[in-house]
Amino acid sequence: MVGRYDVSPDELAAMLDGEPRYETIPVGFYMNHYSRLDRFDDFDVRQAAYWAVLAGACGHTYGNNSVWQMWQPGRKPVLWASIPWRDALDHPGAFQMGHLRRLFESRSFAKLVPDHTLVLNAPQSGGAKVRAARAPDGTSCGRVSQAAADANRPGRSVGTALVRRADVQHEQPIGAPCF
Repeated sequence: MVGRYDVSPDELAAMLDGEPRYETIPVGFYMNHYSRLDRFDDFDVRQAAYWAVLAGACGHTYGNNSVWQMWQPGRKPVLWASIPWRDALDHPGAFQMGHLRRLFESRSFAKLVPDHTLVLNAPQSGGAKVRAARAPDGTSCGRVSQAAADANRPGRSVGTALVRRADVQHEQPIGAPCF
């Protein structure tokens, strides 16, 4: 995905990742020697959604391996679809996208701009990256931490990331947490 500020700071362009991580699709299916058993789940689709929105995307699309192909018993599956598409409509990742939407629509979402200065001590690239954004008028601030999200997922490392919320007008850190 190309963020809306990757074109030029003076030229805003709405960007959207049209092919994010699809829930239940094999990870790396396009590469040689991938495992059809290693699949993206609700955590993975949620992470991609928050990363995209906090990086400046105008929104996010959700995909599910069984839904896109409308797989059901009796049809030949593509990429090892195994759950009837009507059942897959109720997968956790689909519901998580509703939470993401309500959260961002409850704030000044359209005003958010990526701001990595809010991240004090965490990776800004790779699988453990932390994304942060703020509204220039100080009305909203958001961040998503891989480390925090991993706390609820067994077998993943857990770490901490310090994130500050700045009074944008005075460039002073304030104590209120970001969402």
